[in-house]
Amino acid sequence: MTIDEYLRTSYEGTDREYVDGEVVERSMPSLDHSEIQVRWIEIF
Repeated sequence: MTIDEYLRTSYEGTDREYVDGEVVERSMPSLDHSEIQVRWIEIF
């Protein structure tokens, strides 16, 4: 798939991204990611 085809296409369900010519599901943040965000919020 070309980047132009990807940009003109809409996808249902989970978010997708274009990586090295392929459309793949975007990974969801982990629990560790969420905990780090909370710590940064507390700091600021």
